[in-house]
Amino acid sequence: DAETFTAIANKETGNWSSYNVRPFYYYWSFFTQSGIWTIPAFIGLLFSYLKNKVSNKKAYRFSFYWTILAVILLSIIPEKKSRYLMPVVIPLAINTGFYIEYLIREFKTLKNKKETIPVYFNFSLIGLIGIIFPFVLYFVLKDTNFSWLQFGLTSIFLVSIGVLILKFLLQKNIKQTFVFTVLFFVFAYAFAIPLGKTLKNKDFHPIKVNSELTVYYLDYVSPELIWHYGDVIKKLDANNLPDTNEFGLLVKSESIENLKAYYTIEKVDSFDLNFANKVSKKHKNRLVNDFYILTKK
Repeated sequence: DAETFTAIANKETGNWSSYNVRPFYYYWSFFTQSGIWTIPAFIGLLFSYLKNKVSNKKAYRFSFYWTILAVILLSIIPEKKSRYLMPVVIPLAINTGFYIEYLIREFKTLKNKKETIPVYFNFSLIGLIGIIFPFVLYFVLKDTNFSWLQFGLTSIFLVSIGVLILKFLLQKNIKQTFVFTVLFFVFAYAFAIPLGKTLKNKDFHPIKVNSELTVYYLDYVSPELIWHYGDVIKKLDANNLPDTNEFGLLVKSESIENLKAYYTIEKVDSFDLNFANKVSKKHKNRLVNDFYILTKK
């Protein structure tokens, strides 16, 4: 469908300069996208500090310039979103690896506190997070119906890993510290994050209506809700009302009040496709619709 493809491509490339425009420096904190590796990632970008310490200077220069050039090129485009940094994260990981490899080789002999303090701070923070994890997680989950078995196993794993990270860090064994930091993330992702599902939205309610009822929407309906419905949902035209005695209407605003002159209006349900609860930043109002049945007077 070449015609449609061209139209979409033209619209999207047009958005590069007119949609979600951010300042040139919007991506300058890109290294924070590496999460628990933020500090090593930042130090790995200190080219003048690290260029003579890495084992492969040519490869380090390549990953460094690849990272910086990717950030600059993305920064030139006015439209910016944090997820667009994915092409930067890959060379950044390689670049950070050179710094970690340097620490594995040389940390035991380092005497300069400017070099050792960031390392102690970074890895000890991760270790302490593992140790206090059970207390924080219990406080968050105490009012939910969580699995005690899963909570117990997750706590044992992360506390043990946290203790081992601190142990090897004090021994200046950065290789083992690094390995257990990776394991920390693996266990957190595999066991701790699934525990968060107990915080899911209790009001989650996909659309389900009488199949014999024609359904319209008044102001807005999300594509996700239409997908759950499984059929076309037409927009209600206030100037050309349906020629039927009864129909369903999805509403997001109070504008339904204008229809009371023509219909008896009854609110029968509310549909919410959010997996996150209402206090979460991930809860999206666009995924919530009230459902009414309108009967002609």
